[in-house]
Amino acid sequence: MIGAVNPSIAQFLANLDSITQRSNRAQNEVSSGLKLTEPSDSPGDVNAALEAQADLDQTTQIVTNLGQVTSQTNTAESALENAVSVVQQVTQLGAEGATGTQTSETRSNLASQVQTLQQQLVGIANTSFEGRYVFSGDQDGTQPYTVDPGSPTGVASNIEWSSTQATQQAIGLNGETFPIAQTAGEIFDSSDANGNPTAANVFAAVNALQLALQNNPSVQPGDPQYQSQSDAQQAAINAAMASLQTASDHLNQGLAFYGNVQDRVAAATNDANNRQTYEQTALSNAEDADLPSAISEMTEDQIDEQATLAAQAQLPKSSLFNYLG
Repeated sequence: MIGAVNPSIAQFLANLDSITQRSNRAQNEVSSGLKLTEPSDSPGDVNAALEAQADLDQTTQIVTNLGQVTSQTNTAESALENAVSVVQQVTQLGAEGATGTQTSETRSNLASQVQTLQQQLVGIANTSFEGRYVFSGDQDGTQPYTVDPGSPTGVASNIEWSSTQATQQAIGLNGETFPIAQTAGEIFDSSDANGNPTAANVFAAVNALQLALQNNPSVQPGDPQYQSQSDAQQAAINAAMASLQTASDHLNQGLAFYGNVQDRVAAATNDANNRQTYEQTALSNAEDADLPSAISEMTEDQIDEQATLAAQAQLPKSSLFNYLG
């Protein structure tokens, strides 16, 4: 009868299979650049890789979110810089109109220019970013204002500011949060508890100046009422200029708020980028192949395979007749 397989043959086949597996694994590492493409590749590194990937995904999302906040904040800050510039232009026009030597015609022309600048301020308050109004707070789908010359402020609000807040916040590493927005009601349209414009109301101050410049005496010089009407106009212009200064200071506070937000977002982004780099390194340590070692392993396996085959070739060969009695 035929006996069992020669133990040396079985050992040869087992050794050859082991060498082939090691060689295939080394080849996969060299071709993919990874030592961990499936759990069986390196079971001891699986948990570390999964944790590193989860941490990296979370940090990457934070970086993405902060990037969106940066764009939105930059848009708001740039808009307020323009608003400050517009109010400065209004102030210059008011200073020109405040001189007692100005004619009615000149003041009317100045009033028209102020009215145009008021319309620009309304456009700035309606600034949008990616289809959302940046100064509308939690109602960012609604345009804040439209021009309304009949209003005490020269504008009509489409939002009830007393019940609207800007609760949007940015999230940094470790879950810390900070506010990133103010409403147009806070910045441009300051009102008291009864809803009346305060001295810090930008729209009201600009509108008051425009009306004061436009409200020229209705009588000609020499008429007994001319001087009193002229004095009343001058007083109204001076009062509007005082309110305009208060409103300008308030507007600059809004600009400073967004400048501070930019600084905080930049710091949070820098921290997140640093963390992201660290976590990418951790993931690489868990997943990436050591290419020099893998190439060396391939070379050694090839040598081992050749040596194993050569050794097997040197063994005595048996035939069927060796097993026949």
